[in-house]
Amino acid sequence: MAARDSVPPQVPAPSTTPDQSGGQPTEAVFPGEQETQEPEDQGFPLLATEVIGTPVGIGGQYRVMFNAANFSFHSPAITDSQRSQTFFNQRFRTWLTVTPNEHVQGYLQVQMGHNLWGDQFEFVKTDVAPLFPVGTRVGIALRRGYLAYRTEDLGELRVGVQDWQDSFGQTLASSDWDFNVGGLSWARTFPSLGNVNMLLGLFALSEGDVALADDALLLTLDLEWHSDEDHALGLAAYFLPDSGNYSYPTAPP
Repeated sequence: MAARDSVPPQVPAPSTTPDQSGGQPTEAVFPGEQETQEPEDQGFPLLATEVIGTPVGIGGQYRVMFNAANFSFHSPAITDSQRSQTFFNQRFRTWLTVTPNEHVQGYLQVQMGHNLWGDQFEFVKTDVAPLFPVGTRVGIALRRGYLAYRTEDLGELRVGVQDWQDSFGQTLASSDWDFNVGGLSWARTFPSLGNVNMLLGLFALSEGDVALADDALLLTLDLEWHSDEDHALGLAAYFLPDSGNYSYPTAPP
């Protein structure tokens, strides 16, 4: 549980255009709900149009970074003869939002990068890119893809690969750092409880080796309540059943 001085963000009018949340579209926000993502991972809309009468939005976030340092990458020790390094890399994200009506939305985001200029290797974080041809590893990966259904009474239900972050200023978890997981989530504001914002999630964590019993389900709960304009109270809980091999291997496979 954490408490801090906070000013509640403004609740925007319902919208389906991409916002400043690192690829997340600005979705219909009901009274009492609020956007929770940090502005550091901003994107911008490229196109908002209609296809056969269905609103479609296309957005993107494109970065090219230059880096120069007098020491090598993650060097374990700094010496007088340290190698320097200079490089460019880039990361491109593009997303598509389809909103056939005020209750249903489809969202897809792909990412290319980080790619180092002059190299054929992608700096892989959470994605293992395919080798085509052998020795070349440049991936175009699915970052997020989900279906959402929302009503004012139900709140919002999402199914698919989605971002997860705690609403309390992303203190514990932030989707800006690729905490994107597949599963179910449900978000709702309870006016009868002082406009408490609740976010529940059930997500699948798969190691990828079917011979090991280390796949698991992650259950998450996030609550946020604003007592007034200057103070807020947040609570987040995570539950991960451990079969013995997921976090700390206790026996050989």
